[in-house]
Amino acid sequence: LYIANYRNAMLTVIDGATNSVITTVAVDSSPIALAYNPTYNKIYCANFARNNVTVIDGATNSVIGTVGVDVQPCALVVDGRGNVAVANRFLGRLTVINGQNQAVIITVDVGTESWALAYNEVDQRIYVANSGSNNIAVIRGDNYQLVGGINVGLQPRSLTWAGWVDKLYCANYNGGSVSLIDCANNSVLKTLTAGDNPIALCTNSSDSKVYVANYNSGTVTIIGSSGFDRR
Repeated sequence: LYIANYRNAMLTVIDGATNSVITTVAVDSSPIALAYNPTYNKIYCANFARNNVTVIDGATNSVIGTVGVDVQPCALVVDGRGNVAVANRFLGRLTVINGQNQAVIITVDVGTESWALAYNEVDQRIYVANSGSNNIAVIRGDNYQLVGGINVGLQPRSLTWAGWVDKLYCANYNGGSVSLIDCANNSVLKTLTAGDNPIALCTNSSDSKVYVANYNSGTVTIIGSSGFDRR
């Protein structure tokens, strides 16, 4: 298990079998997000204040290198090609890093205040939640080109893809809602009521549910895939 410690520019590595700390890894200022790349056994750390991403060897927990991206990287996702997409909040850009050699493949303008990412394995799409422009940018996974946008609620700040129904869920932080999106045609099917300031999402494929953490109401909203209703 890898933990980003935002205040001290370190990652903590914990043994999953014993729940003991194995080591700490020095990264750069304000590490805010992590992603694991199973294709190349690497861990990526977005360093918000330094505009870069630290790449770590999963076998040795040693730093391989640091990749310069754009301004205020705050979210990461690994795509089906083993490359890493980085959402850069300040200028609303997406950077794609080659998973094999750490080279920057492309940087794409996607919106305003890019905040969160999700990857769709079925349709090979990368989704970027733009909190400032209240929409989701849709990026092709084969050539990393912007192919469309989806208008959602106010300040979208979290995304999760439910593979069992090929639907995308978007938490709208200032709207108290979750947008349910049909990935086949990139359209909003419905808007579900959540709690105050929904800020995080996760899926449970075993039980076909989506969980929504509501920052200012001290609750979790549970959404079931049967009819996509709030429970």
